Amino acid sequence: MPQTELIAEDHPCFPINPYGRTKLMVESILSDYDAAYGLKSCCLRYFNASGNDPDSKIHSLFAQQKNRIPLIFQSLSAKTPLTIYGTDYPTKDGTCIRDYIHVADLAEAHLQGLERILSKNESCSYNLGNGHGYSVKEVIDAVKKITGLKIKVT
Repeated sequence: MPQTELIAEDHPCFPINPYGRTKLMVESILSDYDAAYGLKSCCLRYFNASGNDPDSKIHSLFAQQKNRIPLIFQSLSAKTPLTIYGTDYPTKDGTCIRDYIHVADLAEAHLQGLERILSKNESCSYNLGNGHGYSVKEVIDAVKKITGLKIKVT
């Protein structure tokens, strides 16, 4: 676990699963290629991406998404109960906490990462979250408040 709420890019990384270890390994390989061949890269460390584009030019395909927020809306539209997996986390409501970032902010980060490589000819890494986590129950409550609809949770 990070030792601070905001996680700086140079904060020590200790992945806890194969997915995280693989991502860190790729960063290490890119760093090696930079040192050996001058190949510049920008590692964008996504937190939990969510949302649609603000102009609705690119529509989300909710039926194909398995992320938390689309699943909440799928449950609402299908009028089926929403299952919360994990209610015994050491958090105030027992559900896990995640930091979210909007997809439009991710798109902007891609452009800024490319710009940094092109303008400064240097590699970079960016943590892409907002610095504040929300529990599963907090996200569900926010959807209830915004929509005015009830969500049955199991």
